[in-house]
Formats: sequence, structure tokens, C-alpha cells
Amino acid sequence: MNVESENRIQSNWLTMKQAALLCNVSTRTLYAWKRLPDFPRVRKIGSVARVNRQEIEKWMDNQWEGGK
Repeated sequence: MNVESENRIQSNWLTMKQAALLCNVSTRTLYAWKRLPDFPRVRKIGSVARVNRQEIEKWMDNQWEGGK
């Protein structure tokens, strides 16, 4: 696997801070959302909690569409 592929793969996994910025909310809000049953699964990669970029974007879209 080349460096470009590794960077692309890592960019698919956001830290909670990065995910909060993407959602335009505080990290505190994001951690509160994490407790919701439909929130994307947060995974530990090493010692850092991360969320998949596509999953959180899809979840946010569903929130705006009223969960459709």
C-alpha cells in the first residue's frame, strides 16, 4: 500500500474533534449524540476514538431529512 492510499484511508476515520468540526458542533455535543441509538458507531483506533466520515455524513443527512 502506498502513502497516498494510507492517507486516504486514514482520512475516512475522523477524530471526535474533526467530526465535531464537520458537524459544526462542539465536541461535548458530539459526545452527547454518541449516546443516541442511531448515531454511527465510534471505534477506538489505537487510543483515539474515531468515527467513519461517510457514516457521520449519512447520519447528519438523515437528521436534516427527518430520519427518512
